Amino acid sequence: MSSSGTRRAFDLLSKLPRVALDNVKNNPDAKTKRRTKRKNHHNHKRGTGKRQRILPLGYEMGNFPFHLRFRSQNWNEDVRIKLSYCPLPLKMLQQLIDLGRIRTDIPVDACQLSQSGMLPELCPMEKEGGYLLQDEGIDVFKAEVNLEVQWATEPIIAAIERTGSKYGYELPDIKKSPKYNLLIQRKDPRQVFYGLQAGWVVSLKDKLILKPKDKDYRNF
Repeated sequence: MSSSGTRRAFDLLSKLPRVALDNVKNNPDAKTKRRTKRKNHHNHKRGTGKRQRILPLGYEMGNFPFHLRFRSQNWNEDVRIKLSYCPLPLKMLQQLIDLGRIRTDIPVDACQLSQSGMLPELCPMEKEGGYLLQDEGIDVFKAEVNLEVQWATEPIIAAIERTGSKYGYELPDIKKSPKYNLLIQRKDPRQVFYGLQAGWVVSLKDKLILKPKDKDYRNF
C-alpha cells in the first residue's frame, strides 16, 4: 500500500504546476484580522490625555486647525519698528515751568524735557521716540513757550497757541510779542539739539565742536 500511495503522490505532483511567487498562498486561517477600536479623544486613560500632550492653541478636533486656516496674520507685523511716546500732561508741563525745571527763554524740546528731573528720560533702545502731550490740565495751561513734541492732538495744539483761552479763538499776532525771536525758531529735520547743526562733531574730552569745511559735505 505504501508503494501505491507513493505512486499516487508522485502522479499528483507531476500534474500540479510548479511552485512560483504568483501561486504561493498562506494556509487557510493563517492570519486573522484584528478588530480596531474607535479612538476616543476624551478618554484620559490612553492617547494624548495619558501622555499629557496638550493640543496646540486653536486646534479643532476633526477640522483644519484655526492657526493654519488663516496663514496671513499681520496684526503685529511692524511692532518692532513702531515707536512709543512718554505721556506728558499739560498740567505737568505747566508745573515744570512754574518750578523753573525748564527754561522758557529758549525752545523747549525733548532734550530739555528729559533733563528736567521730573519726567522719565527717553530710552532709544526701548523704541521711545519722544513725548506725547495729553489734555489733562488743558484749562490751566497759561505759559507762552516754543514747544516741540512728537505727538499732540488739535485741541492741545490750540491750547498752546491760545495760551489758555477757549477753543475757537483768533490767533494772536506773534510779531507783536516780545518773544518773537524765540517763537519763530525751528529745527532742521536732521537736527537733534538746538545750537548744533547736522554734521557737527562734538568732542566732550577737548570741549570742542568740529565743523565740516568741505562745501559738498555741507550741502549734503
